[in-house]
Amino acid sequence: MFSCVDGPEIIDCFVIPPQTDTICLEIYEPVCGCNNVTYDNECYAEKSGVSFWVEGECLY
Repeated sequence: MFSCVDGPEIIDCFVIPPQTDTICLEIYEPVCGCNNVTYDNECYAEKSGVSFWVEGECLY
């Protein structure tokens, strides 16, 4: 489990089993997963099993 800081609150990050049957569109609207990995869009983050993300690329 990882933790993310979203403003003043800390959010626990759970990585659930990947959803291999999900098909995502190739649209680049990056999101930063709570595991500190940048995904191409929300669909790819969710498909990878990330429980929380924010818009934009990860900064670190």
